[in-house]
Amino acid sequence: LQQCGFTQSLTDPGMLTRRGEGSLVILLVWVDDILVASDNLNTLRAVKDEIGSKFKLSDFGEISSFLWY
Repeated sequence: LQQCGFTQSLTDPGMLTRRGEGSLVILLVWVDDILVASDNLNTLRAVKDEIGSKFKLSDFGEISSFLWY
C-alpha cells in the first residue's frame, strides 16, 4: 500500500493516508480487511480500483457501523 503512495500513521500502524488532487483517502487495515474512506467519491472508486489491481478484493459496499480498537 505504501507503493501506492499511502503513508502509515505514526500512532496507528493500521491506518494509512494519502492526500492528493484535492482529496484525502484513509485506509484502515485489520488482518485481511480494509476500510476505505475518502472525501471524494471519484477518488474513492479510483483507489478501490488501484488496490483491486494489486490484491484480491471483495467490495461489500457502504458500512453501517464501525468499531475500532
